[in-house]
Amino acid sequence: MCYRARRCAAVPGNFWGVPAVDHLAFLKTVQPFDRLDEANLAEVARSVTVALYPKNSEIITQGSPSKGYLIVLESGLAEVTIAGDQGEERSVGIRRPKEFCGETTVLTGLDYPASVRAVEDTVGLLIPRKLSKTV
Repeated sequence: MCYRARRCAAVPGNFWGVPAVDHLAFLKTVQPFDRLDEANLAEVARSVTVALYPKNSEIITQGSPSKGYLIVLESGLAEVTIAGDQGEERSVGIRRPKEFCGETTVLTGLDYPASVRAVEDTVGLLIPRKLSKTV
């Protein structure tokens, strides 16, 4: 679960000593959002919720229901893991800034197939399912 989430318009100066980012400008650098026209991109940026995930916190838990949003990492680092039949955890990937988490459930509506954990303090932009489908 995230430490704090706010609509991006309400985000004050900085988190963890890092200056606030212009989410519209940031999303212009992230595929596939970079292909949207200005009006659609502005709508996505206005709808973003900023989530802060402290180091070692769970961003997504395998098997839990979809939360209904795509997470684009703005900063930080996250590890994707899958629990095996015996409960052992296996690392299957790393997510870096400008990469996604939760895209499978946004597309399918199914439960999360993997867990995602913040390896370091991480900022995620939560994009509602209805808007992520416009991309």
